[in-house]
Amino acid sequence: MIPFPDLAPKRPRPSMVGLGERLAKSKPSGPPTIEGIARDIAQDGFHARPHLDALAKLLEDAVDDVANDRRSRKIVVSMPPGQGKSQTASVALPIHMLANHPRWNIGVISSELTLATKFSRDARREAPMHNVKIAPDISAVTEWETTDGGGLIARGVGGSLTGRRLKALIMDDPIKDPRRAYSEKERKALWDWYQAVAKTRLAPVGLSLCVMTRWHEDDIAAQLIKAGWEEFRLPALAEDNDPIGRAPGEPLLTPQAAETPEEALARWAQEREEVGEHVWAGLYQQRPAPAGGAIFNADHLIDAPEDLDLSIGTWITSWDLSFGGNGDYTVGTVWQRTPELYILHDVIRGRWEFTQQKAAIVRTAARYPQCSRHLVEKAANGAAMVNVLHDDIPGITPIKPLGGKVERWQACTPLMEARKVATVGGSWLQDVVGEMAVAPNGAHDDILDSWAQGLNWLRLRIGGVIETGPPPTPARNPLRGVKF
Repeated sequence: MIPFPDLAPKRPRPSMVGLGERLAKSKPSGPPTIEGIARDIAQDGFHARPHLDALAKLLEDAVDDVANDRRSRKIVVSMPPGQGKSQTASVALPIHMLANHPRWNIGVISSELTLATKFSRDARREAPMHNVKIAPDISAVTEWETTDGGGLIARGVGGSLTGRRLKALIMDDPIKDPRRAYSEKERKALWDWYQAVAKTRLAPVGLSLCVMTRWHEDDIAAQLIKAGWEEFRLPALAEDNDPIGRAPGEPLLTPQAAETPEEALARWAQEREEVGEHVWAGLYQQRPAPAGGAIFNADHLIDAPEDLDLSIGTWITSWDLSFGGNGDYTVGTVWQRTPELYILHDVIRGRWEFTQQKAAIVRTAARYPQCSRHLVEKAANGAAMVNVLHDDIPGITPIKPLGGKVERWQACTPLMEARKVATVGGSWLQDVVGEMAVAPNGAHDDILDSWAQGLNWLRLRIGGVIETGPPPTPARNPLRGVKF
């Protein structure tokens, strides 16, 4: 996947004198604009884009409404990763507000304090170049003030905001990852914190902003929109009534590199192929689809207990191998079965040739030595893989699939409906949910095949003996002869 981070890579910064001369030549006289500040921050790595101009204009109008006590403004901004939204909304916007209204207090909130601190540090570093006078005695990266008494505080979700009445609240990426987005418990905790803490610190007339990409149809953005917030939604590919006037299907162009519309379409097509339709709908089109597909409902998944005992139960890996080069994925899933739960600990996924598949299985077996079985479907490369690794990995077990894949999937759903299937979460969770949401019509279902194979093997052994370690068969070093 081609990375397109929200913030342009930082180049060596020129001296203060040189930068001041450049700004004096390039900036028009008068108060600094959000769009101008964003360009100055990014320097040569910035490419002007209509969607960022439109976002900057929307935010400047909102600041003007608040400054003149016309009305409070509450806005949800959603667009794909890597489109410059954070640089505009969480760095340039605070500088613009403090340059024009140095007595305002601004809160910048992110899923974790480290991210909010980065936004605060970037804004503090750039602010003096845009006529913001910073008080020397209060200038920590998480909390700094202007000489007029305003300033910025950075907090992580769940942190305290006491002591400041905020004129502006910016929540940028308040959801850290797919695990939290798909967790009902985490979504509720975020909403409760916003209602009890963040919302209560706002001035009677103020600006509230939520900037994020979307994973779940009931995330905080959805709840805020239901509560009456404005929505500025920019999908990767334009749909009807596009807010910046694009024709349906027209792409967003990245501000991080020079590209033509044709190149952007090719880039988005590659992203779409790699992430799947469910993730594409949410993370890229900002229109998250329900997690419940025709067979699976991913909302039935629960979080693994925080006090989970990793030393108990049966541990296995389950492998669905592809023929190398056919475009399908090889997938391994790692499971722990306790008396109460079936817990997914890891998903290993890649488009690999036979030797790479072998290395992945060996690496995973070494990483999870508590696994007593390594299930390998006998289809595709499976039979050959079992033969090759039989003497090297204890417990490698060929599995002959019974019935069709839909029947095997459906056999798992009662466990999910009973809230007996849990995950520890990870970046792979969005791939799991993505396949579930579109099954049986998705382009890829390799995770579901590995999932069902492992879960059904464990399910059928509920009344049997729980295996607690590798079978007592002689084994050579599983790392022997494998290059990493």
